[in-house]
Amino acid sequence: MVKLWPYWSLFLMENEILIMKKHSGLVTYFILLALAGGATALFAVPNLVLAFAFITLGVGFILAAAVVNIFVAMLALMPMVLLGFGGHKRRGLLGLLLGAIGYGAYLFGPEIAGNREVEKARAALLDAQIHQNVDLQTLRSFELQLVQKSGAEACKAACKSLLIGGHADWVRVVPIVQNKSKYAPKTGGLVFETASGAACAGGPSPCIISVPDTGKTALVLVTATPISGTAIREFSKSLSFSKIVRGTQIEVIERRNDDPKVIFRQANLRASVPASPTVLMPAFQGMESAGYTSVQKEVGRDELRIFDALRTFGFDLKVIPDVFAGEDKKHFKRLPTATDMSLAR
Repeated sequence: MVKLWPYWSLFLMENEILIMKKHSGLVTYFILLALAGGATALFAVPNLVLAFAFITLGVGFILAAAVVNIFVAMLALMPMVLLGFGGHKRRGLLGLLLGAIGYGAYLFGPEIAGNREVEKARAALLDAQIHQNVDLQTLRSFELQLVQKSGAEACKAACKSLLIGGHADWVRVVPIVQNKSKYAPKTGGLVFETASGAACAGGPSPCIISVPDTGKTALVLVTATPISGTAIREFSKSLSFSKIVRGTQIEVIERRNDDPKVIFRQANLRASVPASPTVLMPAFQGMESAGYTSVQKEVGRDELRIFDALRTFGFDLKVIPDVFAGEDKKHFKRLPTATDMSLAR
C-alpha cells in the first residue's frame, strides 16, 4: 500500500505557505496603519509637537504633518485591502472605488461646506445689497462716517476724489469710534471744499481746504460700519467648517425732505475656510500646540472701502495725490482732535 502521508503533508505545507502569503499583505497593512495611527495620536499630545519642532529645528513639524496625512490616506485604502483580501480582484476594485470616493470627499468636501456656511453667514449678518438708479449729478454734498485709525488722514481717498473730481461741493468727514463693541459717529466733524489760486498757499491748484462746519445737513450720508464682533462670535458658534474673520457694511443714504432712504448698500464678509485639497497640520495657539487643523484660506475681499463702494455705485472716482493747501497738509495727516472739532464748528 502506497503511503500518502508524505504527499498530504507536502500539500498542507504548500497551502499553509499560500495562506501566509495572502495574510502577509493584510498584516503588513494593519501594522503600518497602527504605527501611523499611534504616531498621529502621539503628536496630538499638547505641546509635544512644539517641543519636538524646537529640538529638531522645525523638522518635527514637517514630520508630524506628514504622519497625520499618511494616516488618513492609509485609512482610505482600507476598503480595498479588506474587500480584496484573498485575491478577489473585482471586490478589490470596488473597495478601491469606495475608498477613492471617500478620500475625494475628505479632500474637497470641507471647502465646499465652509463656503456654504459663509453664504449663510452673509445672509444672517449682512443686510441685502441695494443699488438704485439715481442721478449722481444732483448729489453735491457728502458726509462720510468712517472708522479711522491713529495717524489716518482726515480727508481720505474718497473725500479727495469727490472734491477734486468735481463730484461734490463740500464733504464733511466724521470719525466713527468703537465703544464697548459698538460703533458710533462722533459729534461734529471736519468740512472740506476745493479752492484755487492764493487760497492754496503756493501749493497745487485746485487744492482742498478745511472750512468751518455750519452744521448744514449733507444731502448724502455715507457710512462704513464694521459688523459687531459680538454678532460675529455668536453666529460663529453654529459654524463647523468656517470662521468669520470680520465684516464691513457700506451704505449710501440720500437725505431729501427729512426722508432718508438707502440708495446703495454694499457689504463684505471676510472668512476663513479649509483649502482644497485638505491638508492637516499640527494646530498652534500662540506658544502652545495641541491636535491638528487643516490648512485654511480666506475668502471675501480683504477690506471694503468707501472709495471702491462709491465707484461701484457709479461715481467716476480716481486716485488723487495729496492736494492740501500749503503747510496745512501736515495738519490733515492725523485724526481730528477735540481742538480741531471746535475750530471746525
